[in-house]
Amino acid sequence: MASDGSVTNNNIEFVSISKKLLNDFQDILFSLGISCGVTLLRKSQRVFLFGKYRQQQEAYHLRISKIGAYGIKQWNNSDLKLSKITY
Repeated sequence: MASDGSVTNNNIEFVSISKKLLNDFQDILFSLGISCGVTLLRKSQRVFLFGKYRQQQEAYHLRISKIGAYGIKQWNNSDLKLSKITY
């Protein structure tokens, strides 16, 4: 499953080509009281990359709110990536 994530300056973000994966993850976060949203990051398109035309798949973005990110940080305050979150 192609996906990626990052933690930067009060933001926790995940990107995937699977909208279902992000929607399921969003349901889990909602059940834990974490506010987040899933949006379309990019539409499917034909791109020229490394000397060839390729079909790029749709990608979706899950963003966790600043307050939600702070709540997650409280679960594990010693994590180096989560230490980037300030409130």
